Amino acid sequence: PNYPTFAAAVADLNVNGICGATVFNVRSGTYTETISLTAINGTSAVNTVTFQSETGNRNDVTLTYAPTTQIGTVNMTNADWVTFQNMSIKSTGTTYSNVMNFNGGSDHNNVLNCVLQNPTMASTSTYNAVIFSSTGMDEYNSFVDNAITGGSIGAYWFGSGSTAATSEMMNRFERNTITGQYYFGLYTYYQNTITLKDNLIIRDGGYTYAYLCYAYYYFGPYVITGNKMIAKNTTYTYGLMNYAYGSTNSPSSRPIIANNFITTSAGTSTCYGLYLYYLSYALVYNNTVYNRANYASSYSVYNYYGDNFKFKNNIIYATGGAYVYYIYNPTGAWESDYNILYTTGATFGYLYPPGTTYTNFALYQSGSGKEANSKNLSNVQFADAPNGDLHLAGASQNDPNLTGIALPEVTDDIDKDVRVLPYIGADEACYILPNTVAYEFRDATGAPTPYANVPGTVYVYYKIAFPAPAAN
Repeated sequence: PNYPTFAAAVADLNVNGICGATVFNVRSGTYTETISLTAINGTSAVNTVTFQSETGNRNDVTLTYAPTTQIGTVNMTNADWVTFQNMSIKSTGTTYSNVMNFNGGSDHNNVLNCVLQNPTMASTSTYNAVIFSSTGMDEYNSFVDNAITGGSIGAYWFGSGSTAATSEMMNRFERNTITGQYYFGLYTYYQNTITLKDNLIIRDGGYTYAYLCYAYYYFGPYVITGNKMIAKNTTYTYGLMNYAYGSTNSPSSRPIIANNFITTSAGTSTCYGLYLYYLSYALVYNNTVYNRANYASSYSVYNYYGDNFKFKNNIIYATGGAYVYYIYNPTGAWESDYNILYTTGATFGYLYPPGTTYTNFALYQSGSGKEANSKNLSNVQFADAPNGDLHLAGASQNDPNLTGIALPEVTDDIDKDVRVLPYIGADEACYILPNTVAYEFRDATGAPTPYANVPGTVYVYYKIAFPAPAAN
């Protein structure tokens, strides 16, 4: 190896810069050290810096440190175009245990297929967040395919301002597994056109309040799709909390919240599935929310203000007595239709104006003037709802009552299966591929024929193509 330690390599990078794309292939082993990357002279979209395990196995290289102040094992200060991939980065600190710390305008960085691990601890402090970025302009950073475990918060990503112009641009969290946190799964704040896609977020026990995905002060056509959010063994649940106050979206700049599975805990206090605050022009399509709260004043969908949003093709299923809807003062021409809506509770929903509590679906439907094509179904079957698997199962896989309306913005489902009918909710349960049903007429010998003499027999031969996952 050219360098015995990460610190030695980083020292040369910080002092000398680079003159071309640079890759550090790290020999297998454990490296106990902290590193701090600053602005590296010569980096660009072409001339990048990459740290990766030599073997390509993320368990073969471990960079670990036990800080005694608020620094991370990896610290990025105004560092751009750096990638960490196929390795493990850990912290073993107690009071302070950030694994990765971004600040000072660190942009265009990637963390790919890494293990990012904090100790399991009873802490709500940002000092113990696995990924930490605070009050800066750290933009165009991507976290993809990582295992983010432990700590107080999986990722605490905080922008710098409460307007579209001053919030951070184009950060991405995609296909990460975020588990074992005490407090928040994802905490993202002051973000413009962020992408939260295909992440698995699980809170099991820990702090009384389970915040799965906290998306606060969002601007632009942001994307929250394909995520699985699961809360277990907590008193309160906030599933997806999307606060878009101050948003200035339009028909040509629409956020989309689609194809998400959200399962609350069976808590005995307020649990929210979708907590939507000041949504502007958002498309809330094909989500499946399973609210297990054993508390009557829980809200499966809580919508506060907002304008011109569309709420379609969603399954909202409350088995512990929670409301389906609590909708307060939306403005503009908001739409809500083609949904499956069900609660075991005595109250279906609340709508202001007029400020009326509705005890059942029919009363809400007539009183709100919404949900003309929605249905109130008590028999939707899921694969394993308490554990967050909200794929349709049993008779629901072939239930015509669960078919909705085709939406051009949602052409596949949570598993990337093509939407055919389409089904309502995040799972498309139609197992026939589009445009692959063919037939022909044959006679008794098997030869093609356009007709049969009367009396006589004509045979119809069908050919149907199924996706591979449905082969069995």
